[in-house]
Parts: sequence; structure tokens; C-alpha cells
Amino acid sequence: MAETTVAASRREILGKRVRHLRRAGQVPASIYGHRKESLALQVAVDSLAQAIKAGGSSTIIDVAVEGEARPRPALIKRIQRHPVTDVLLHVDFYQVSMTERMTADVPLVLIGEPPAVKDFQGVLVQQIDSVSIRSLPGDLPQNFEVDISSITELDQGILVGEMKLPDGVELLSDPDQLIVRVEAPRVSEEPTTVAEAEATAAEEPAAEEATEE
Repeated sequence: MAETTVAASRREILGKRVRHLRRAGQVPASIYGHRKESLALQVAVDSLAQAIKAGGSSTIIDVAVEGEARPRPALIKRIQRHPVTDVLLHVDFYQVSMTERMTADVPLVLIGEPPAVKDFQGVLVQQIDSVSIRSLPGDLPQNFEVDISSITELDQGILVGEMKLPDGVELLSDPDQLIVRVEAPRVSEEPTTVAEAEATAAEEPAAEEATEE
């Protein structure tokens, strides 16, 4: 059983009328999956927000549909928010089979402090923020921690293939792909001083006169 459960009920209101659901504190949702028919649902906004915060899109949650004997294990597949207010508008759940391996993108979380940043004023550059893996739903990690405290030199980085994966998890991303590295600080050109500009301007006429002779 998943650690997070979301209570849902079947949704009869469809189309533009779903705005009335949102006003009542409900978020329109759908659940579908491999060999599963799509089902329209509605979920309390507070319960859904807690589930998103707790697990994001890479943690199995139980969707307990009113009237069904067992909850449905699922991933949060897609979240739609209002572009201005950030209010939850719609959520898609993807129902999974706990006995079938599945693919997922798992977020990367950087931990530690790279000495190269402090010692050489390097710039930390993260190239990717997730990796693709395959595993049983029960083995799906919420995230992968990448320890960057081992980066001691400029232009040193960490590759995807250097991560340690738990048992039962297969990496699908390119192992040679760069996750993060510390680059040398960028040196900007020094601005020209007023005195230098005046000296350059004074030399220009003399150069023109020499050319005319």
C-alpha cells in the first residue's frame, strides 16, 4: 500500500461546467492506465495539494474511488494549473500494475557543497534535473540524491552513470550524460577608462594625416 492516499469520487459534471466544482473546492481529475478505461473523477483540492507536495510525480499514491473496494495505485501523470493564479485546474492519474515494470522520470536533488565553488570561485551548472528509469512501481524512488561535495576542481563534474541506483532499478538515460559540473568563473572585459578613450581619440587624426601624405 502506498504511503499517500487521495479520496476521490466519480465525476458527472463535464466540460465548462467543471468551474462549479472548483468553486466548491473540488479539482476535476481523470484516471487511466494500461488496459484500463479512463474514468472522470473529482478530488478535494486540499487532499490533492498535500499528495502533490508529499510525492510529486514519481511516487505511487492510492486513489481511493468512492464505491470501490480497493484503492487504485497510480502516479500523478499531469498537473494543469492556472497560468496566473497557480490554482489547480485538472490532474491526470496514471493507474499502474504493481507486478509490471514501468518507466518513469525521477527528479535529481543536489546535496552537499562543491569545494571548487568556494576554493576557485567556480560556477555550479546543472545540466539535467531528472533521469529515466525502469522498475516495479513498488521500487520507484521519489528522487535521486546527487552528492556534489566530491567536485574539488574546476571543470569537474558528475555523470549519470556515476550514480548509485538501488536494487531493482534500471537506468534508461545515457550514462555519459552530464548531471552537473563546476565551471571556471567568467572574466568580463575591463571597461575602457575616460583617459584611455581620450588618448585614443587624440591619436586618430595623426594617423589620418600620415596616410594622406
